[in-house]
Amino acid sequence: MPRVSGEQALTTLRHANDSVVSPGDHWMRNLQWIWGQHYAFTSDAQANTAGNDESYQLFAFEVEVSADPAEALVNVSISSEGAEVAQVSGPAKSVVFALPGNSASAPWVLTVGGHGLCNFSTGFELPFELGNPRY
Repeated sequence: MPRVSGEQALTTLRHANDSVVSPGDHWMRNLQWIWGQHYAFTSDAQANTAGNDESYQLFAFEVEVSADPAEALVNVSISSEGAEVAQVSGPAKSVVFALPGNSASAPWVLTVGGHGLCNFSTGFELPFELGNPRY
């Protein structure tokens, strides 16, 4: 991740040259700080940066898909923004995905056995109250 300085480092909003994690449109920037230190910065509510280093934590949300005890899951996939993110061929009794919060315009799409079951969103419902986040 390249280090940023000057005018781009001053804005708290996403800039065209920021590093982006997709799908989900999560962004971060590596800023130069005093005494030669640097750190990762984001104002993305679905992520966290901490300390004076380049650590970046993207909050993930667990999604479990399970089958009836007499059946098995086959060809389970998750996609977003038209791209398949994860795929499990099976057979399996259950599958667990850890998904980052998605952008509002691109929901997650769950497909099982070639059939699109549902579209859904993950992430915090904004604004949220400290100690009482809604998902």
